[in-house]
Amino acid sequence: MSAQESATLVSKELTDLARKAGAADADLVILAEGNCAYFDSATGRFAVKASGAVMGNAQNADWVWLDLGNGIDVLDEALCNGGTPEREARLNTLLADAVTADGQKRKASIETPLHAIAFHLLGVSWSLHTHPTPV
Repeated sequence: MSAQESATLVSKELTDLARKAGAADADLVILAEGNCAYFDSATGRFAVKASGAVMGNAQNADWVWLDLGNGIDVLDEALCNGGTPEREARLNTLLADAVTADGQKRKASIETPLHAIAFHLLGVSWSLHTHPTPV
């Protein structure tokens, strides 16, 4: 299986998960709130929902790929130096440079760092978080 075929398969699985978590009857999300992601340890890259995509209406093209190492570098910089204009610029560049399975640039969700932390510190391959309506 090629890298693009693998990324396309992951996009389909993420879409299914997002739609289930985002379904109105699941009562797990408010509007587009929440996100899910997948980490491919063989490539060091992860897929996360693109900015503005709605969980319950997710499409296969709504997933973008980023390098986990670059994400961790941005987070480490924030840990060492706090919030600086340079760190904000690096984070914005990281999010803006994300690409879909077919290589199209599309901005990653602002919640991307949360998933990078889960993959890096917890060693998991899948990550899902929601903002349930009772909150």
